[in-house]
Amino acid sequence: MHNKKQYKKILILIPSLRLWWWAEKIAVQIWNGLQKKWYNISYLTFYCYEKEYEFLWSEYCLNDSLNSSFVWKIFRFLFRGYKIKRFCEENNIDIIISFMEEWNFPAILSKLYGNSSKIIISIHHEISNYKKWCFYWFIKLLYRFADNIVVLTKFEKDNLIKNFNCNKNKISVISNGIDIDRINLMKRESLWEYESLFYDKFSFISIWRLEKIKNQELMINSFLKLNEKYTNTQLIVLWDWKEKNNLQKIANNNIHFLWNQNNVFKFLNNSNCFIITSISEAFCIAILEAMSCWLPIISTKTQWANEIIWNLYWLLVNNDIESLYDAMENLYLNKEISNYYKNLSIKRVRDYDMKPILKKREDLLI
Repeated sequence: MHNKKQYKKILILIPSLRLWWWAEKIAVQIWNGLQKKWYNISYLTFYCYEKEYEFLWSEYCLNDSLNSSFVWKIFRFLFRGYKIKRFCEENNIDIIISFMEEWNFPAILSKLYGNSSKIIISIHHEISNYKKWCFYWFIKLLYRFADNIVVLTKFEKDNLIKNFNCNKNKISVISNGIDIDRINLMKRESLWEYESLFYDKFSFISIWRLEKIKNQELMINSFLKLNEKYTNTQLIVLWDWKEKNNLQKIANNNIHFLWNQNNVFKFLNNSNCFIITSISEAFCIAILEAMSCWLPIISTKTQWANEIIWNLYWLLVNNDIESLYDAMENLYLNKEISNYYKNLSIKRVRDYDMKPILKKREDLLI
């Protein structure tokens, strides 16, 4: 017979369940793990999209508009807390797990409005990037009222304690994880129409939304320089977003934008090196996915990479064309170096299997 805690009702708050987005992916992983243990889980989202994750769950969408005036956004921000309080009362919700500031703020507001549900908020980026903008002050004002705060790195925990007056006993450092067993199955799928693309080519690959903070222009310019010298190289770019038109304009014929693929792992599995060029990164789950496909990694230096001493496992480079070019050329020319970092990926990624990480999440539900 299942014990009482297994029947707790949990509400996961996430802006959307849009396919391919990373916070959404983590929320889905948590659902996958907790529903197997008989927790009763619902989702509440702001925005509805044509392509979303689809499972046998209860999803409630507020169907808000993405575009609205500043005054309306403030009103909506305050009103969302009330909507959450009502939803929790009507559905007897025991625990809220929220993702991203857009949901963290109203989740805490609902508590201030009288919601008795336990509030667990999750931070998935470097909050220091907000500097003194309005989100900075909302974090400083509201986050101390959460019952638990989940961060991805010790750096973020120290930041919350020192700069945002949060109680250290409320903060848990729990990294993102990946389902290695599932990835091992998916990466073996056929490439079908893309199979010929990988014949006799050394393939660099990147999977991340195309926006300025991810700095893909650096990656493309470094690759263009390399490709002039080594013509059997290519760059595969998966996913899209705001910068896709600008990046396409500077690309050549050996840069292939394959956009949003349902199974990224089969592309990773047929590539030779994974590249990420972010200016800022809280915790890059795409790197873990690349490591699970046994790829060597080249990354620009970010707080996350520096904190976990990833230079033991990756090629860490400065944020400039010459540094990235040298690393790419090194891996392309030297199979020994490539195999060295590939073997490190195989070893290190085991530390991020989802099962023990989910157990840490579950411990917060008690």
